[in-house]
Amino acid sequence: MIYSIKDKVIVLTGATGYLGKSITKDLSEAGAKVMVLSTSLTKAQDLCEELNISSSQAFEIDISNEKSVEKTFFKYKRKIWEYRSFNK
Repeated sequence: MIYSIKDKVIVLTGATGYLGKSITKDLSEAGAKVMVLSTSLTKAQDLCEELNISSSQAFEIDISNEKSVEKTFFKYKRKIWEYRSFNK
């Protein structure tokens, strides 16, 4: 591998879909800290459990809805900052 994504924070929307689930698994196995975003918090938490990812990395968001994006960002701003700071 040319570069490493170990301990890098990756925010993945659509993480519980067919393609997103596979990408989430691969990123997690490569050591990335994946923030699992989905329109369903339950599905995001289930995926985290399935892949042995901390459920605190599961987020509910509808990226087609601006209010949802703002709400999610402000609600989880601190957690996003903590993950980002973790990598320094």
